[in-house]
Amino acid sequence: MLLPLAAAIALAVAAITATTSIVGAQDTAQEFLDLQNAARAEVGVAPLSWDDTVAAYARTYAAERKGDCELLHSGGLYGENIFWGSAGANWTAADAVSAWVSEKQSYNCSDNSCGGQSCGHYTQVVWANTTTVGCATVTCDGRNGVFIVCEYDPPGNLVGQRPYAGCGQFNRSAQISPQDFLTLQNAFRAGLGVGMLSWDSTLAAYAETYAEKRKRDCQKIPSDGPYGENIFQGTGGSGASDALFSWFGEKQYYNCTANKCEGAPCSDYTQLIWANSTRVGCASVTCDNNAGGGTFITCNYDPRGNVAGERPYLGCGKAESTSPADNGNGSIPKVNGNSPSENNSSPSRNNKSNALILPIVLPVVTVLSLVSAISVCIWRRSRRKRKLSCTISSKDIEDLKSVLLDPTIVRAATQNFAEGNKLGEGGFGQVYKGLMPDGQEIAVKRLARGSKQGLRELKNELLLVAKLQHRNLVKLIGACLDGDEKLLVYEYIPNKSLDSFIYDEEKRDELAWETRYKIICGIARGLVYLHNESRVKVIHRDLKPSNILLEKDMNPKISDFGLASVFEDDHSKHVTRRVAGTYGYMAPEYAVLGHVSTKSDVFSFGVIILEFVTGRRNSVSSSDTMMAQHLLSYVWENWTRGTITGIVDPSLQHNCAENMVLKCAHIGLLCVQENPSDRPSMSNVILMLVGRSTTMPAPSRPAFLFRLDDTDQSHHDGASAINQPGRSNKSNSSLNKVTITELEPR
Repeated sequence: MLLPLAAAIALAVAAITATTSIVGAQDTAQEFLDLQNAARAEVGVAPLSWDDTVAAYARTYAAERKGDCELLHSGGLYGENIFWGSAGANWTAADAVSAWVSEKQSYNCSDNSCGGQSCGHYTQVVWANTTTVGCATVTCDGRNGVFIVCEYDPPGNLVGQRPYAGCGQFNRSAQISPQDFLTLQNAFRAGLGVGMLSWDSTLAAYAETYAEKRKRDCQKIPSDGPYGENIFQGTGGSGASDALFSWFGEKQYYNCTANKCEGAPCSDYTQLIWANSTRVGCASVTCDNNAGGGTFITCNYDPRGNVAGERPYLGCGKAESTSPADNGNGSIPKVNGNSPSENNSSPSRNNKSNALILPIVLPVVTVLSLVSAISVCIWRRSRRKRKLSCTISSKDIEDLKSVLLDPTIVRAATQNFAEGNKLGEGGFGQVYKGLMPDGQEIAVKRLARGSKQGLRELKNELLLVAKLQHRNLVKLIGACLDGDEKLLVYEYIPNKSLDSFIYDEEKRDELAWETRYKIICGIARGLVYLHNESRVKVIHRDLKPSNILLEKDMNPKISDFGLASVFEDDHSKHVTRRVAGTYGYMAPEYAVLGHVSTKSDVFSFGVIILEFVTGRRNSVSSSDTMMAQHLLSYVWENWTRGTITGIVDPSLQHNCAENMVLKCAHIGLLCVQENPSDRPSMSNVILMLVGRSTTMPAPSRPAFLFRLDDTDQSHHDGASAINQPGRSNKSNSSLNKVTITELEPR
């Protein structure tokens, strides 16, 4: 059983939210092919066929693996294959690819040679766009330490959450003193902006207990340090925050504070650092020595505050109730507004003069006026609070306490929403850049006061984004609900939104096809997560370039979930009276009939692909005719005439693989077909994007949506004009605006 190797590989992946298992022996060629091709089918890679080359590779691989650091071998003729499990998570074989160690640079898969160097011990791996059997290396040192070397991002990139680019090493080394323990722990924490640990008796007891427990982990060979060993991130491109995802998830019944297991026997725990706590974390490795010595790595809940980095532990069941967070609202005082029950100002028998009564009555009237004014103010404030409470339920507030922030901190971070920090504004309100006390840059959405639309969208976005975590979705840091002040705090994305690139001629020229393709695939993966892999089915409903944010490395992140719809059933289509979205990106059946489904997002995605391919907006005007030709009409016309090559963005014509660009145009047309049932699912879109197959169905006629001119639109009830390629459009304004319409039954 390859237990140290299994642990090392598990520690190399970007996120651990499912069960990792080691498959038993592969005794036949068919067993070898079945495992390989199961993974390849998920990532859209053509299946392997058994031949002499594959047979030679498989046997060589199996023979070499038997010598890996004296690790136990499954005894299979063709070795064993480590793959991603499905217990308790929504992971697919596509994610499994990212669990492999990357290919050794000097290794030639074609002839199974190492370019004049001594071959290491290689592990099977599936690439995203090749039918070649991949390879990976595990280098062993004399102390039984395991070094997993990641040399480069292999051709085509690895499919999954985290390609291995510029990795460096994952290293098991002894910690023989308290300072060794603290140095590694605090190195992580410094990178995260988390408070430092200090050595004390509690920490010492935990470290020693941890080291003792680890020595019994499924017969793994420990480093013999009195405080165990700490597997840490090397000097490559990944930071300390990424290292958190190499740790196993916390065991459900383990109490970190008391260092004991409640209601069940303790397993073997590994150190783990939370993002916003100074306590020592914990994790679990459960060993099964009966079923072939398998190792099961479990993740039980999303830790308090979430783990910093690309991928928090989502998909795990909540196991620890956090203490209520102060939401910064304070309590609303209850003021007794009752007026006095009696009038005690009646004249006495002495008939006091009016001059004596006036000084008494005047203060009373003044006080009553002040009380009335205060009561009105408090009533209005209470009304606003009740209105918010009706919109965001007490259960929702309870669920969101872990992400509520102190509004004074957010105001200070934005310099009290200084105009110089303003990034933009929209129907929701304004967006500001800020700097948190720990140095983290943030983007703050500030709800426009009195905005009915914004309040509804705030609830939607807050509840959704707090639950959804994916590297291609914008990350919510927190929120503030303080009276009229309602804020959403996100990670700051420096490159702003996609529309600032593809609609700007100079910036668009900087977008090489490789970058455009990367963005297309990233958006697609984000949608696959929303439609199929998140805890609930989410339909974005407003997918467009301005809602796609770009990181420094041009990794796309889908944002703005204010209009998103959540469905917990598997019905393919739902009907809504609240039609919301952006003309030019709304699917026709949704805009006209209110029929919303995942195919609505597929339509929007298809429009974005065609904008990438052509370098044109979804509507362009001609200065000669003052007519607008819709992008879909333009592409379809060239498709039917056999002149599809003429649509390619001129800036790409000499700097791209034309077949890939035209393939994306083909996929875009499939996504915008008029009949929703003809459009592919986003899972199939991914398969078409990354697969090598050139066989795709011919698209049928697209649905052409046109934005009506200002005169018509003012009398329009929400239905878009469909299949009217000759319709004029006198508006030259950007189509990148949100329109919300209540679609009433007729």
